Amino acid sequence: MPYISEYEKKKAEAFTDSLNSILELVETLSSVIGEGNYLTIANHLKILNDNKGVNEVIATIQQTITSQITQFRSNPIVFTQQRRTQMELMASKLQSDTDKTRVRCVRCDRRVTQEYLPFHQESQICQDVYRTKYLTCRVAKTEVFRYHDAISLIKLWCSKTGRYKKFVGKKPLE
Repeated sequence: MPYISEYEKKKAEAFTDSLNSILELVETLSSVIGEGNYLTIANHLKILNDNKGVNEVIATIQQTITSQITQFRSNPIVFTQQRRTQMELMASKLQSDTDKTRVRCVRCDRRVTQEYLPFHQESQICQDVYRTKYLTCRVAKTEVFRYHDAISLIKLWCSKTGRYKKFVGKKPLE
């Protein structure tokens, strides 16, 4: 039976422990890095364990990990979220001089400038929000989309048949 010095034995144990730790880490990341890259890394770790071509294998593993990180960071979702982290907070934006001139619309609770308020209250979104708030109070339900859709269809029918003013009120803006 061959003999080994205590220093060489500790060195081999440290190497094996490190290799097993890396293998466990790769195992936990297997769902992220993909099956092909997982097998490549596992094969390189096997070669490392056999102590053949250590430098080349380490370089290939580093290249594989770097390419995966680059691919992950170039993902559009990651890129968008990274850009969002650099945006200015709304709280500081609300304190600016332009927001001090804004008022709250009594119909839909949106903040708009005083000059834009009459145009905003004629907009479809303000009318829809006001209608859903009104319906919620009247029918005492929070899900009023069916009522809202029915009212919209009736208004559309009235507008197409020329009966809008008679049934709904003033003629809508085109």
